[in-house]
Amino acid sequence: MLVFAASLLAEPVPAPAAEQAVRGERPSAPYRVWYGINELGSNFEFYPNATIDSGGRLDPRLLEKAGKSSLYWVYGSQIPTWADGPGYWHERLKPSTMRRGPNENYDFPFELPGVALDEWANAHQSGVWDWIPEGLRQGRLENPHPFIAVWLSNTVREQLYDMGRDGTVDLFLVQGYTITRHQGDGLFWSDAMARLEPFKERGLLHKTVFVLGHITDYPNWKGGTVWDEQMLRSRMEEIKRRYPQMPGVSFFQSGVKDEQAFRRIAQIADEISGELWPDDWLPDGIYTLAPQSDSVLRLEAEDAGESPGTHVIGWTTRYPEQPVHQMWRLTSVDDDQNLYRIQPAYTRDLSLEAGDPGGRDTAPVRLGRTHNGPSQQWKLTPATRGFKLSPVSAPNRFLRMPRSEDGTRVLIGVDRGGRDQVWALNPEFSPLEPIPPVYQAQEAEMTGNTRRGGGYPGSVGGFVQQARGGGTLTFNNVDGGEKGGRQVLTVRYANGSDRPLTQRITVNGRTADVTFPPTGWWGTWERRDIPAPLRAGKNNTVILIAEDGGPHIDKLEVNPR
Repeated sequence: MLVFAASLLAEPVPAPAAEQAVRGERPSAPYRVWYGINELGSNFEFYPNATIDSGGRLDPRLLEKAGKSSLYWVYGSQIPTWADGPGYWHERLKPSTMRRGPNENYDFPFELPGVALDEWANAHQSGVWDWIPEGLRQGRLENPHPFIAVWLSNTVREQLYDMGRDGTVDLFLVQGYTITRHQGDGLFWSDAMARLEPFKERGLLHKTVFVLGHITDYPNWKGGTVWDEQMLRSRMEEIKRRYPQMPGVSFFQSGVKDEQAFRRIAQIADEISGELWPDDWLPDGIYTLAPQSDSVLRLEAEDAGESPGTHVIGWTTRYPEQPVHQMWRLTSVDDDQNLYRIQPAYTRDLSLEAGDPGGRDTAPVRLGRTHNGPSQQWKLTPATRGFKLSPVSAPNRFLRMPRSEDGTRVLIGVDRGGRDQVWALNPEFSPLEPIPPVYQAQEAEMTGNTRRGGGYPGSVGGFVQQARGGGTLTFNNVDGGEKGGRQVLTVRYANGSDRPLTQRITVNGRTADVTFPPTGWWGTWERRDIPAPLRAGKNNTVILIAEDGGPHIDKLEVNPR
């Protein structure tokens, strides 16, 4: 059995002075989130790979001791009608609200590391869509420490995406429940997958995880399907294949019919999550780095310097600003060794570089001109709720935040076992990262037997079907970016036939044949990548020509090669 047991790395909660609140440590990617972990009591042997519990029903100090984070349960859009403004969400983020006092098991108070809104769905009051963002932003301005997660279903609005872009929300939990005990809760798997597409289109997929559920040994209300290892594995492998940028996975646990059967299902789900999103893995992308000794601080390139020798410092998170010099691009350079290049988000010309310690315990860390040398290759070693980072040039020295003061210069030092050498890595949205243009098929020009379709799930806002008899689907004003050149056209399609379907594609007058393999059903969607040269700017025309029928087309994306 392959298990990456985060709890085995756990460290004891430190004993604080009287009445001093211990602050829960910040969650770090990869995220393996559970709701309802208390179904099996407080015995965590069934969830060794869980990193976050968002149900809020267990003592958070118990979870902290086990190396897991506890998020405080908070109402979302379905809040009762007594709410009349943003005050409820503002209040939830205050340290006094997030504090738990001593009890018979723990003689010290504890401040939770974050909150989980349950959920962004239907609402009793229309004003709630604005109250939630306003309240959360006010609360984060006053208390920048909490990690904020939002559970959501299909009721998404731009206010939600905006909170991901501006750093208010750290993690979106997109619910896609296909096995439910109650009628009306479930949906087609293809519709569940489609809920991730809007986050992908907006560049937010790296702050998003998919929620499988309901994790239960009860059969589905419709058809009697039950979870088993094959289904859990196939679903999670599909999620990982389709959306490799996602930094984890989540589970909604609900209902125990037979405890032994339920335990086995929970164990299998946990085991596969640790296998596919292991502790020693991160997808390439933009991150903030926060030391667990004081996770309000962020690793920062001093003054956004653009010359070699720029100091790397710690500075309090600058929310509501999203400064790019507190964001870092991690790029894998050796998957087997878990080595990454770490660069400030605003330039690829500079990289995080460790000085030579010689015989000393410590050495400075600065930005250096990017090269392939060992001083700019960083090994990420899993630790409880984060990573230790060591340069290949000095493998026994680790990135360290020596003091909890703004302007403190970061260094590498010998491992002293402190939390100032453990870093929470959280994916972020960077305004500098290009978001691939997306063109919905139902908004393109159609001729002949190409027309808008219906009756199949899983598309994003509708799809186009290409019947026998011929027809065209024309995308005008396709954006080739500032420089144009060789790029990848990605077509999201469904082919429910038992054979590949071939049609012609014309890009600015150049024509080629493209084949769309079967997907198994007209409501099962895959992507087909087509390399093509594009002109600069919104100056390209892409035409799909079906002479004898073709696949269903959902949308066209333009991705850099």
